Amino acid sequence: MPNAWLTLSVLLSIVSVIPYARDILQGRSKPNIASWIVWTAITGVATVVQFGAGETTSAIVTLAATFE
Repeated sequence: MPNAWLTLSVLLSIVSVIPYARDILQGRSKPNIASWIVWTAITGVATVVQFGAGETTSAIVTLAATFE
């Protein structure tokens, strides 16, 4: 059952980006490059650390957040 929650969490994380991406493409939202760089770096480092510690399950969720 925990893997089902992991899968659901990753899917919801990815799907939640769709409205924001649509708004960017339609010109209704303008992303801030500084915040994108900071959040990508933070989640990227967290992903690497989790994989390095052998925490594959939680690293997958963090990896999904890195690429949203």
